[in-house]
Amino acid sequence: MDPGEVPDDLQNLTEIEEMLIARVFPMMLVYRLRGGQHGYRGNVINFPQNVQELATKLPRHPSSLDVLVIRRHSASNPEAFRDFRVCRNKVIRALNWLKENNRYYADIIIDYEVLRSLPIDGSIDDQLRDVRMIAEELNHENEDNVITRTFVPFLPSTLHEDVAIKNALDRMQSENNPIAWPQINSSPINEFQTPGYIACAFSTLYPTGCADLRAERIWDIKPAEYFKHLLLYKDGRFARHARWWYFALNSQMRWRALQEGKVYVKQNLTDGQITVTDIQERISSGDNHIADKIMRYGEGL
Repeated sequence: MDPGEVPDDLQNLTEIEEMLIARVFPMMLVYRLRGGQHGYRGNVINFPQNVQELATKLPRHPSSLDVLVIRRHSASNPEAFRDFRVCRNKVIRALNWLKENNRYYADIIIDYEVLRSLPIDGSIDDQLRDVRMIAEELNHENEDNVITRTFVPFLPSTLHEDVAIKNALDRMQSENNPIAWPQINSSPINEFQTPGYIACAFSTLYPTGCADLRAERIWDIKPAEYFKHLLLYKDGRFARHARWWYFALNSQMRWRALQEGKVYVKQNLTDGQITVTDIQERISSGDNHIADKIMRYGEGL
């Protein structure tokens, strides 16, 4: 199980450049703390792009990246946000290499219009959602723990038809003519039945798409052994990655919780035996009351 060597075209990409070429987007909270350390919070959820006309086009437009920048007003200089630097040629070379060599990128359409909108070599932090905080509003007692940068993916809101039409007309009348881009699908990926979803989320770590956890194999591999093997991989790239190792840790914790937890269904003595199939059918038919009868118990967690 070898993910292979990383070619020159996929080396030294910034986090933003990796997001621009990703086909799967792990939702996670990543904090950059003062001193260069990272902090993490919450669970990881993986979302694909909407399966629409533009779903196979890459790179994503910077304005569509689900990134929220939180910073103090006094730290608004571009040098404080080196991670938001994008080099157009690096993105072009990375996508061309992936299309030719990665099994999960063979069908992508490279959007050169979006590529031309990227800076030749500069920051795109001005194109991302931005929240500025006045220095006086911060708690100076915890100065060392001030968040200087965080990635916060957002789920797209579902719009009614009349609102969507109005927004489309507004875009048509706008002088800026923004590029319409597919949002992230609101339905999470099935982590147990989707081959290649990890490789599509971290294409710089899996350059050819090999060694994905859900790839077809002769024998099964336990997640703990899989992630440990890659964490100790010879070039250390998995251990150095700012998001992958937390992705691996959180995935194992969630899967272990599913395995060790038990589910109970409350029912009256006069009721017939309820099977798993019965519960699935009632949920599929829109029975919202069945959830009130289900209890989950996880003593060993």
